[in-house]
Amino acid sequence: IMFSLINLARHAGINELPTVAQASTGVEEAVQSVKTKVYPNPTNGLTTMVFAKELTGSEYRITDLTGRAVSSGLISATNMTTDFSSLASGLYVVLATKGKYATRERLVISK
Repeated sequence: IMFSLINLARHAGINELPTVAQASTGVEEAVQSVKTKVYPNPTNGLTTMVFAKELTGSEYRITDLTGRAVSSGLISATNMTTDFSSLASGLYVVLATKGKYATRERLVISK
């Protein structure tokens, strides 16, 4: 596009174009989505989460539908069982990221 603008400007007799600053998004690489299994789902509390090995060592967050974090923990193994019985019935989201890897899975608490 810039080449076309330069040619168009020169054709119109304009020899100089103003300098255009290039903006950067800050995103260096694409995020790769990895699968997480959550079962049983719906659950009344005790839940097993199976994370991709790429997420080991990172933190998971459980958020409500407004995005408010209601629980979190360290992903110490790919297969973890956690008790969410303290959460109210409703729909939640399990989130985790590590480097370029990310996961997002729904969790339904039903009492």
